[in-house]
Formats: sequence, C-alpha cells, structure tokens
Amino acid sequence: MPVSSAVSHQSTRTQSPPMPPVGALLASSPERTTAARIVVRFRRAAVLAIAVSMLAGCTGTYLGRYATLRTPDVEDYRHMPTRSIAASERALEFERALDPEWMRHAPTMHEGHRIADSRQLDDLLESNGTTAFLVIANGRLVDERYYRGHRRDSMFKCFSISKSVLSAMFGIAQSEGKIAANDRLDVHLTEIENPALASIRLEHLLDNVGGLDYKRGFAPWKHQPRMYYTTDVRGYTRRAETTGEPGARFGADDLSPLLVGVAPT
Repeated sequence: MPVSSAVSHQSTRTQSPPMPPVGALLASSPERTTAARIVVRFRRAAVLAIAVSMLAGCTGTYLGRYATLRTPDVEDYRHMPTRSIAASERALEFERALDPEWMRHAPTMHEGHRIADSRQLDDLLESNGTTAFLVIANGRLVDERYYRGHRRDSMFKCFSISKSVLSAMFGIAQSEGKIAANDRLDVHLTEIENPALASIRLEHLLDNVGGLDYKRGFAPWKHQPRMYYTTDVRGYTRRAETTGEPGARFGADDLSPLLVGVAPT
C-alpha cells in the first residue's frame, strides 16, 4: 500500500483513541511476555500437581509409591504390603541392668566429640530422628530409650538390622541342610535373565562381593528407590545387573541381602 494512503486512512478515524507513543509499546511488550510466561508456568505446575495427586493415592505402582512416600521411613509398613511373623513362645529376654549413665565409664564418641552424660545422648538421638535406642552388653540390657512417640511395643521398619537377622537365619537353614553358602543363585531363584547373575554364589552375596550394579541415590531412575518401591520384588531381583567378577570387590549394596532373602523362599 502506498505510504500516502496509509496516512490518509489514519486521519479519517477521528473517533479512535490516539495511538500510544512508540516508547510505551516497547515498554509493554516485555511485561506482556513475562505475564504470558507466568501463565504457562502456572498451567504446567497445575498439571504436575494434579498428576502427583493422582499418583499419591496409588501405592500399588512404583511411581505411586515414589511420589507418596518419597524417602524411606520407619513407618513405611503402614503403606506397603507386609507379612506378619508370629513371635516364638520361647522368646529370649535379656536381663535388665539399666544404667542410664553408662557413657560416663564407657567413652562414647560422635563426630570427634565425647558424649559425656545421658542428657547429651538424648539431645543427639532426638536431633537425628532416632526412634529406638538399646544397649546390650554381656547379655544384659543396659539402656533402653524411645523417641518420637514410640514405645517398646511399637512397630518399626528395621532397615539394615534385618541383615544381621538374615545372616542368623541363613546359618540356621544351612545347619539344617536346606541351603548352602556355595550354592549358585539360580539353584534357588529361577528364571534369572542375566547368566552372570545366575552364576553368583550365595556366599558372595552374604559378603557383599557379588559384583552387582547398584547405584545409591533417590532420583527415580536410581537402583535404590527402584528396588525399595518395586511392586514385584522377585521380578526385580531376576533382572539385576552385574558390573564385575564375584569376589573381586566389596560393595555395600542393599540388593545382595535381598537376593539372599528371596532365594530360599
């Protein structure tokens, strides 16, 4: 269009409001862009919040458990499948010889600092989220403390304490001839996909020298949460990967005791 026509056309629109200065237009553009970005981000956040809310009510899936539980907790048994084991009729009871100030004559250190009395011990245990603290010496119960509203009869998820229990149970089963430390894993766990995993011996797993590929960290793709929140424990163990020769290197992973635990069941 010729320039003169444009100018003439604008001059006939006497009822229209005057055009804002060019500087005003330039100033408003970044503001409009910022506002648009805020709206887009808000919509994305809303969609994400809805998705997480939907997952949060579903602990029957890996993502549901990951979104709901986030990190391991001593009360995860409330949200995940459990199996009760009846207590023995001949439970061992330790002789009670409580001495709340035992640390005065048994030097106790934490990060280079000595815990000198019962009050300092309480402060430490309360600050690091401890739920139960027991000291057993020479077959006697020397100290017994509970925190965060827990008691002696409270339920706890015992985490790595179960490794000691597993070792004791394995020893009992081996003495009864039901399992052997030099058994290959595939003798007890069938349909293993990885030949290297199948050939690992149980003694390697008991000593954490199985050469397993296990990466710690709680990003959703890491081994640690994938193992902890899986809805198919046996399926997960059958798909485990290896990175080295069994017996060559120690690795403090949580997968080894899990493999030992599912092997005889």
